[in-house]
Amino acid sequence: MTFEMEMINLLNDLLDKRLREILIGCIASIEKHDTKTMRADIKPLIKFTPIGNIKSENYAVIPNIPVLFLNAGGFYIRPEYKRGDLVWVTFATHGTCLGLGGFSDSTDESIFNRESAAIAHGIAPSGWKAPKDISKSGLVIGHNDGDAMIQITDKKINIKGDINIEGSINVAGDVEAAGDVNAKGDVNAAGEVSAGKSPLGVKLSTHRHIATSLGSPTDSPTPGT
Repeated sequence: MTFEMEMINLLNDLLDKRLREILIGCIASIEKHDTKTMRADIKPLIKFTPIGNIKSENYAVIPNIPVLFLNAGGFYIRPEYKRGDLVWVTFATHGTCLGLGGFSDSTDESIFNRESAAIAHGIAPSGWKAPKDISKSGLVIGHNDGDAMIQITDKKINIKGDINIEGSINVAGDVEAAGDVNAKGDVNAAGEVSAGKSPLGVKLSTHRHIATSLGSPTDSPTPGT
């Protein structure tokens, strides 16, 4: 082998080793997720061989990195990662410390460093037990336990689970309930309120009670009124 070829091979080996040190993305495991700051500690699930060593080692935990989520114009959709969840972590080409504060970072610093990492999204592990609702058509938001789920299709929104609403509800269409309807406050209706099936149903605005004398107890409503 000529000297030139030896030098080419040496440079190729050196370049290959240096390129292996560049990390632009990997799978990681969640150690801790703070939903208030949307930062998390993660453990990259890859190994590396330090310079001068022959034994590979695990990457150390990378603390307090940003968690990407939909956040636009004051609206947000926030995930909540649990310890052990698998996520895809991306590494920015240049620093992000100043950029996260709305300022410009320099391109003169090291590239693809650990401090510029961010969590992109979660990943289903191999052989995972898929939630029973995840294969439903359309957009599905749910939980592995299957007790709560929102499904949005091109024609309908289906919701499974108990619903707690803080605020008012305005409904433009009809409301049907298969179970009981209970109210702790007043019930006001601009239209008719009916109970029972025709022809023996009772209408609130026209039904009457028969009293034997003034102030005496009344009988049951008259059917059909």
